[in-house]
Amino acid sequence: MPLWAWNPATMTCGVIVLWSNWTAATAEIPTIDVTLCEPAGHEGEAALEGFVEDDITGVRLPAAHVIASYPVGQGLERVETVVRTDSLGRYRLCDLPVAAEVELAAAYGPHTGQAILVQAVAGDAVTLGVPVTLPGSITGVVIHGGTGRPLRQVTIELVDTDLRAVANGSAGFRLQGLPPGSYRVRASCIGFEGAERSVDLAEGGQVRVQLTLEPRHRRVRRCGS
Repeated sequence: MPLWAWNPATMTCGVIVLWSNWTAATAEIPTIDVTLCEPAGHEGEAALEGFVEDDITGVRLPAAHVIASYPVGQGLERVETVVRTDSLGRYRLCDLPVAAEVELAAAYGPHTGQAILVQAVAGDAVTLGVPVTLPGSITGVVIHGGTGRPLRQVTIELVDTDLRAVANGSAGFRLQGLPPGSYRVRASCIGFEGAERSVDLAEGGQVRVQLTLEPRHRRVRRCGS
């Protein structure tokens, strides 16, 4: 059964579902026929909309469930409603009491995102995350090419990203929360030639690398010297 069809209701039902493996052989996401609601336009009401996406990869999720809960009247009674995202991962909640405090959470198959509180204000777009993909990490150490000893205060970056870290001696460095994919790890510091390594990171995987920096002058022993 595909993840977008797996939820507390379907996992306990007695229906037998036959599902082919065609999605395993293609990168295409199946088209989900979901029609978003249209606001009635009544005074004192507002609509909330946005996207549901994977926390790690940022991929938008079709047919995800969005659960909304909000108070009604002057009492403590709360109304709960559930909508689904369309084929582009969009959702819309219509006819909410304007400025009401709405608790939102998204679910995709067995995965549920963290609930957040927002105000029902027209025009606001709220992105909800679901932890579908397991994050990976890249760790390592930077070695002095002349002495073989770990270097401190070395700048580490993943090329073509905004991710940075600092390698500190034998403790090395750690880059966490990474989606699966191919990366280039670059190390640099003043007084040394830069070094770079290419790595492939699997979902939920851990990769350890060793980078060696060659000093530009024999007397250079540490970064910045």
